[in-house]
Amino acid sequence: YLEVYERIHFRPPDRPPQYDESEDSSSSRKRKAKPADLVPSSYHDRLHVLSEASRKRLNLPPLPTVVNVVEKLELSLLSGLPNEIDFAINVALLLSSEGKQTLHVAHCPFLVELLLAHVAIFKQGISLKELHEEKWAPMSRRNFFRFWYESVSHPEIKNLILSDSLVMEKGEQQSKREYADLFNVERELGIHDLEGQRALQVATILRNLSFEIDNMEYLSLSLPVFRFLMLCTHSKYNSLKQLALDTLGNMALKMTLPSYSNKTTQIMLRTISECVASRDKFEIVSGECW
Repeated sequence: YLEVYERIHFRPPDRPPQYDESEDSSSSRKRKAKPADLVPSSYHDRLHVLSEASRKRLNLPPLPTVVNVVEKLELSLLSGLPNEIDFAINVALLLSSEGKQTLHVAHCPFLVELLLAHVAIFKQGISLKELHEEKWAPMSRRNFFRFWYESVSHPEIKNLILSDSLVMEKGEQQSKREYADLFNVERELGIHDLEGQRALQVATILRNLSFEIDNMEYLSLSLPVFRFLMLCTHSKYNSLKQLALDTLGNMALKMTLPSYSNKTTQIMLRTISECVASRDKFEIVSGECW
């Protein structure tokens, strides 16, 4: 494979470059037929890649499975480690706002379930609730059941929390009701509220995803997403309410409500009525868009 290099650098100067007396010789033809002449002049790692059939024939182990970005995010969220969760949610927030590479929720439904599970919104019949209460909550030191209970005042919407654990002691609840009008004993909703900021991140991700037509249908059919948006809509956290109303407005194109006897339909229609009758112009416009 050094023949071309030798022709250029070691050719006698008195002979033209296009002439080579050895071209027609039999020894040259034999030399070209050698296996050494078939060796590629460039090296790259794909030379070592074998097909699955060749690996089975040679009794070699299969190639390792390539983990994509979404699977890495799911593993980070499933680990429960605080640093991994923060990093995964930040990456998911960037991917949801990326215009060139759209994150299709239908291809990664478990990612949405994990995001909602980290704010104490669980899918019925799944074991993430026990994992959240026994592992994630003690490590993160965040009580999202308490957050939803304190930030949502509507009694019917509070039933959507679906928590078997006792959020607060009865005496503490009674004392807060008695002194709520006199003193500021309720939750301070602000940038220092860790649970509120995490719920705000998840709401922002869902809002960004709801702008894509492919994601509207899946989000509109997901009951955990509906419960999360209803809790955000009736929350005292104004940023959560605005994000939830935007998301519901985007999902309204693909949303199909069952009959009025269904509880989901009743909550949805009651929420629309409250938005239309509100004094806030943003809520009025959002309610009319649904």
